[in-house]
Amino acid sequence: MAAAADPNKVTSTAGGTTGGTGLGGITGMLQGGVTSLLNMGTNLLNKVVPPETRENLKEKLTKFATEKPYLASFLLSQIAISGLPLALFVTMTLAVAIFAILAGLLIGLLGALLFIVAAVGFALVILLPTLFVTTFAAVGVWLWGMGTYYIIKAFNEKKVPGVHMPMGQGIKDATGLGGMSNGSAESSKEE
Repeated sequence: MAAAADPNKVTSTAGGTTGGTGLGGITGMLQGGVTSLLNMGTNLLNKVVPPETRENLKEKLTKFATEKPYLASFLLSQIAISGLPLALFVTMTLAVAIFAILAGLLIGLLGALLFIVAAVGFALVILLPTLFVTTFAAVGVWLWGMGTYYIIKAFNEKKVPGVHMPMGQGIKDATGLGGMSNGSAESSKEE
């Protein structure tokens, strides 16, 4: 069996969780939260500006402040008092610029899509009747060709001189002179 937890005992972790209750638990939770926030901020700052760069900058600022204290104090007071409004202004300007660019792109994209839909719709108004007429014309040409084919086929079933028989034999049969031989005329057979 597990031992019962002491309700007055406070245990806190870096994440800010506490095992106890009361005022001690709240302060432990606050300390853990602040410590966690500071660690996260330090890690983020180390990623943006490495510690070596910060150390070089600190040395340069210290040298500047000791060589020109009046100018350094003036600039520090300006940054301390005017820095927050300037930072908010720059942040707002960047946010508005990004929003305006994204909104412009989105509106432009929507406008382009609407234009495409309108253009395609107008083209369909012209295309569909054109396809209707050309389809009927193509069917008409096809039917005409098929009719012509069958008419020619029907005529080709008869013996055509030069096509189905030798030209001389076809002419003799067509003129009725097929029965003549050696210049003597014989009567042709009636069909």
